[in-house]
Amino acid sequence: MEKYIGERVAPLWCSDFCVDNDEAWLVHGSMNLIVCYSFNEKRVKTVIKVPDEKAFQDFLFIRIIKIFDKLVLVPLFADSIYVFDSANGEMLLKKNVRNVYKYGGIFADACIVQDKVYCIPQKMGDPIAVVDVNNGNSVSFIEKVKSDKDGKYVNHCCFDGRRIIYAIPEEKDILEYDIETGEFNSVCIDGLNGIDGVQIRDGFLYVSSVKDMKIVKVSKKENEVVSEFYPKVISGAFSLMDDDRIWVDCREPYANIITENNKDIIEIDKRKFGEAVMNPLFGSGPSYMSGNDFYYYNRYRSAFFRHHKGEWCEYDVRVKYEGVVCESDIANTTFQENSMFQLEDVLSILSSGSTKSGE
Repeated sequence: MEKYIGERVAPLWCSDFCVDNDEAWLVHGSMNLIVCYSFNEKRVKTVIKVPDEKAFQDFLFIRIIKIFDKLVLVPLFADSIYVFDSANGEMLLKKNVRNVYKYGGIFADACIVQDKVYCIPQKMGDPIAVVDVNNGNSVSFIEKVKSDKDGKYVNHCCFDGRRIIYAIPEEKDILEYDIETGEFNSVCIDGLNGIDGVQIRDGFLYVSSVKDMKIVKVSKKENEVVSEFYPKVISGAFSLMDDDRIWVDCREPYANIITENNKDIIEIDKRKFGEAVMNPLFGSGPSYMSGNDFYYYNRYRSAFFRHHKGEWCEYDVRVKYEGVVCESDIANTTFQENSMFQLEDVLSILSSGSTKSGE
């Protein structure tokens, strides 16, 4: 019989999250756990263990998406796609896809397309996986569709209502997959030598380029660049905060907020955005716009920062691991020196007899 650890409280290195009303669902970045956090109660409400995956592993899942009260887990280094019931934590689907995707990392990103979740493979030429939570929680595959990008690696994607738009860092143009025709089409963006991130809003496409150290705003209708922004930091990790601002993150300890109208740039030191409790090598954090509020997960602080009515609100996230982590899992786990999620620190907390306060 497995022996579980006693009460331990530790920070959470979040891989991805989604927000629904007052709650955020987070997928753990170094463990096989899903966590539900309540902003009203300022605490973790639920911890769900994902079965049949490694207890400790960097980036098991690249995305967590809530759709129709279902939670869809999109794997990177895990072996399966999962669907859970958000109301009771019941696992509704486990679909092993490792035999379909031979590359180490399975999916690069995912997006909601109508009432389904389209999981975009990390390597071009591999099939798109479609998760249908309304049809018996099934997974189907859109088999290989020829494009001139086969073999290239995808970074991010977004959906414009008809086309899934790919960001491929090695390319100078974006790639669009038309869900109605099932065909790919390349679209050149003037003045870019690489594409790392894509977002869309109100008929405008926002594209980031690390090589060019800029973000461009493109009119989808005319396919013309209408504005350019030059943040001090740049990566594929950027989000549209509201009608006038752009959040730009990167691996470094700094983030930028760009105001579109006057192109002002505010620099934020993420280590001082609250008291740092971790020092991850992968310092950028996931962000999410829900309703009128913007949410950013600070991996240095193990905390949410919510931009609400013009003010930043902080929510510390601490997880009680009692009853979900086996002692044998800790004893048998090894970690790399460059572990993104600081497994050494987490394992030290979980294996010790001490606890850390806070929720």
